Amino acid sequence: MRLLLLTLATLFITACGGGGGGESTPTPTPPPVSSPGGDGNGGGDEDNGDEDNGDEDDGGDTTPDPDPTPDPDPTPETLTITLSESEIATDDLSQSFSITMSVNGAESSYVATPSLSPSIEGVSFEMGDGFVVVNIDDVLIHDPDVTLTVSVTDGDNRKADASTVFRITNVSGANEIDESRKVIDAINNYTGEEIELFDTYFTLLADVTPGAGDYNRPNTPAIVEAIDLTDIALAIENNNNGYLQGNIDETEISGAVEDSLQDSATLLMDATEAINVLYANALGDGNTLPITQLYYDELSGKVSLFAGNPALGTTDEVFVFNQNYRFLNDITFPESTVCPVE
Repeated sequence: MRLLLLTLATLFITACGGGGGGESTPTPTPPPVSSPGGDGNGGGDEDNGDEDNGDEDDGGDTTPDPDPTPDPDPTPETLTITLSESEIATDDLSQSFSITMSVNGAESSYVATPSLSPSIEGVSFEMGDGFVVVNIDDVLIHDPDVTLTVSVTDGDNRKADASTVFRITNVSGANEIDESRKVIDAINNYTGEEIELFDTYFTLLADVTPGAGDYNRPNTPAIVEAIDLTDIALAIENNNNGYLQGNIDETEISGAVEDSLQDSATLLMDATEAINVLYANALGDGNTLPITQLYYDELSGKVSLFAGNPALGTTDEVFVFNQNYRFLNDITFPESTVCPVE
């Protein structure tokens, strides 16, 4: 037993490197392994789980953080345009006026384009710096309402527009209407008095003229009583209404007056024939007066077969009969004579 214990003790001492039994080969000890960045503590940094904690496996360390969401662009100011004036009253005499405009919210520069509605002869426009000049010259239609629209387009191709309305009073057209109404009144007031005075004058002349023969004296009162000029007055009025309703322009007003006066020749045919019968009887066969229709005399404000007739005289502020027709002055304007024909 003591021998066995001694043997075991000897083996134990030899295994632990003790004692002097140098004949046994020692087991080599491997050098320590250092991990990158280690501190030589036997590689404990590599075994501490830094690479095993999932940081590299889940990609968190290698994926860059997303850029922050940029702030939204500010909403641009709304593009607007305003015009300074509205409901402008003007007339068709040669003139110009300006309408200023204000453009807000334009990106970069802008282009302004004006337009007129309706497009009217005699009305035009010019663009200025921040204003529109409207030119009016000799408008022919009746008092048009004109819309001026200005459209703007800015650098971002945004668009806006604004409108203003102005009325043009056609002064010359109003004057034409006034003159035509004077003619209408004169036609409606025509009594044929000059025809009856002519009858009286030349009947008396025939009675005192040697050689004046017997003749069939016309029934002048009946002829005058039958005169009806309503249709030609109505034709002028209807034409005026066409102008006021915008169907025709002012150049047709005076033309309608002239047409109606010419049409009076048919309505007064019996009267002009009676006058020439009386005239020829007093002065001899073959003598006739160049009368056919009514004319309007502006100074007296009445229509006449004699006054205003270019074949009987001339007008220079007032109508003056030619020398050989001066006797007609007393017949035509009895109110101006000292001793009117009765």
